[in-house]
Amino acid sequence: MAAAIASFIGGTVSIILFTMFAPPLAVFALKFGPQEEFALMLLAFATFIGLGGDDIPKTIFSILLGLVLAAVGFDIISGQPRMIFFDMVEFQRGIGFLVLAIGIYGIGEMLWTLESTKGQIKMHNVKITWARMKENFGEIGQYINSTWVGSFIGFFVGTLPAAGATPAALMSYGLSKTFSKDPDSYGKGNISGVAAPEAANNAASTGSMLPMLTLGIPGSPTTAILLGGMIIWGLRPGPLLFQESPDFVWGLIGSMYVANVVTVLLNLALIPVFIRVLAMPFTLLTPIIFVLCVLGVFATTDRMFDTWIMLFIGVVGYLMRKLNYPVAPAVLAIVLGPLAERSMRQSLISSQGDITTFVTRPISLTCVLLALLLVSYPLIQRYTRKRKAAAATE
Repeated sequence: MAAAIASFIGGTVSIILFTMFAPPLAVFALKFGPQEEFALMLLAFATFIGLGGDDIPKTIFSILLGLVLAAVGFDIISGQPRMIFFDMVEFQRGIGFLVLAIGIYGIGEMLWTLESTKGQIKMHNVKITWARMKENFGEIGQYINSTWVGSFIGFFVGTLPAAGATPAALMSYGLSKTFSKDPDSYGKGNISGVAAPEAANNAASTGSMLPMLTLGIPGSPTTAILLGGMIIWGLRPGPLLFQESPDFVWGLIGSMYVANVVTVLLNLALIPVFIRVLAMPFTLLTPIIFVLCVLGVFATTDRMFDTWIMLFIGVVGYLMRKLNYPVAPAVLAIVLGPLAERSMRQSLISSQGDITTFVTRPISLTCVLLALLLVSYPLIQRYTRKRKAAAATE
């Protein structure tokens, strides 16, 4: 229920912000060049290093692993093949994000759950009643702060071209965990760890519509498909769309409000069905999950090679969980790695190799300084704790 409510709040906040601030935000997004995009990606990586709450060396290793996997294929600037393992031509097409994500979060989590629960998940006999639902609504205050954080971060990240919902959800989870009074409970049942990424995910989906409608730049793969559909319909996404086709634009915004309400009602109504699915023994769910993972990858890429890569990545994800290596930074690096590399190299080419180009522009300079501050945050925390411990012993 918390996920459904957080998604509804995140979507509502995002739609309201979209309605009120579309013109000024479009102007702000227009100021983002390659330097600003790279600085923002750097800030995202620094968020996980400084605010992730995990072992910093393991977090850095996870990020580097994701960057290596994202670099497989052809060089995005020169077109030269690179990271072609064992000289296998199949690697020239690269390793798709879907292959990696299903491997880590599908196969990897399945293996981890099988080991940690020994194939059985104890489920309580949960009865859905109006009294219980009313009680759950009364618990909104426990995760409302995380929901607000996820809503605003999700919308802001979603408005940036090609950022998407995944970085927004991961960044919101990291910030919520860092500023929580009980960060160790995240991933172990803390409801705020569910609310923050759910709100960010929904808010980013709405926010990604902003650059598409106002600038003609898709903010996510989904909006890229919508952009193609609009062009087929004879619409011209860009600054003049609000003037040339106001009926379409405001009708689309109105449909967002309706869809948000319908979605939360369906989610709440289908909670008993979801609980029934979770009540199934995991030994029965395991083959279903495995088959869906294999079919999902093969149907998307039409290559058995990608299916084997997905299974291998799943084992790697399982070993990372077993050795207490965080997998979220690796996924973030896989998503942002190509974007960060492209923007960095474009910036260096345009500045003829001058690295100071990242600190000569106000927005990129601000992001770089925030990234340095976040990376230094654990060291500052450790120093502060030592000072307090030394003062307490005196």
